[in-house]
Amino acid sequence: MIDDKTLANIATSVNTTVERLTAVADDVLLEQGDTWRSAGKDEESCKILSLRVAQQKINRANSALARSGANNFVGMFISVPRVKEWGKILYTKMKNDLTMMNDEVKETLIRQGKIVMFLKSGDSYIMKANPNLATKQRLEDEITETTVTVLPDAAVQINETEYFYLVWDYTNPSFPNGNANFKFGQPKPQDERERTAMFLGRQENSNDAPSIWQVRANGKEADALNPATFTAGRIALKAGRNGGVAYCVRGGVSVFSADSSLESLFQDAPFRLDNGQMVGTVPKILGQENLITEIRGLDKFHRENALSDGWYQRIVATKGEVLHIEPKDNGALLLVVGDEDLSSVATTDIWVSSKNASAINFGVATKMFMVGQTWETREGDVKYTVTGWFPYDIIQAASVDNLSLDDASYEDGDWE
Repeated sequence: MIDDKTLANIATSVNTTVERLTAVADDVLLEQGDTWRSAGKDEESCKILSLRVAQQKINRANSALARSGANNFVGMFISVPRVKEWGKILYTKMKNDLTMMNDEVKETLIRQGKIVMFLKSGDSYIMKANPNLATKQRLEDEITETTVTVLPDAAVQINETEYFYLVWDYTNPSFPNGNANFKFGQPKPQDERERTAMFLGRQENSNDAPSIWQVRANGKEADALNPATFTAGRIALKAGRNGGVAYCVRGGVSVFSADSSLESLFQDAPFRLDNGQMVGTVPKILGQENLITEIRGLDKFHRENALSDGWYQRIVATKGEVLHIEPKDNGALLLVVGDEDLSSVATTDIWVSSKNASAINFGVATKMFMVGQTWETREGDVKYTVTGWFPYDIIQAASVDNLSLDDASYEDGDWE
């Protein structure tokens, strides 16, 4: 049995907190536990192994942090939207557009350097491109044809005889500092993933008041940036030149670790009700114009504000009551949240990944504060995508073996 003193000593040895150590160890156990158990390890041995691996991972992360030039940021994530697959989105759109275009319009796009096209000709292909892309010069209104025998990996088929790829950058052969722009003239990756999350906090080595930071991540780092929202903790980031923007660092350096002691950064709870009014740290930041008291009010909000200035970055908050918790594949959970008013049938969903499923330690009828964005379907229906959530007026989850609504009891939220 690993006691608290041992945990504290291990944490001290790698210059971290017990909470961070146990959080990393829990992730390791989730990933490797089944393998160890299959090898005959008992549960206690698995926990010890997970701590050893966690200790090494944190030590390597600390070393990588020192080399990267990043700094630890402390605070909490408010909004963590899903990964945007820009490559896939843009290639699909262009393919659909090219299908409807005539040859003259296609050649215009080629001359502009936006695309490179390939026409099948026997066992080879005729490549049509602006020649300045290859010579790394600013574009002139030109087009050349070259015969190639193999299509590049980025080529997407339009029809039986035509293929294309998007040009990553066709405007700037060099960066402002004079260095060559590695994107210029190159195929745009089809697998180009990006995530921009909203973080409320500050750099750990400063005395600044917590403020909003846009945290940006690409590729594997975008996939990994999926922390539980409204949870205090720390993450290594590289601050941008312009204030309010920070970037995740490659190599597994930017990993969020919860630390409840950091809740003291904030003077108020993330959210609370005061005589029916939505107040707290996050409502104060969002402003009254972005606080909708009921889910059914989101439809009106969307129709009155859609496409206004800053619309695509606008975050709106609402609240409701958990009506249903449904287990999904791979340990994920789907929460259905509805209005408390029985006359309303409006609902919205919260998708909780397997990584954050352990945070669902409450039951049906728990009240939920949510942030997210509204959008409209092709059929004209307004939907709400939840990108952050905070439970309040928590109801304990009833035992599956002894399910009784009468036994469910209310608790206050953990955040003081």
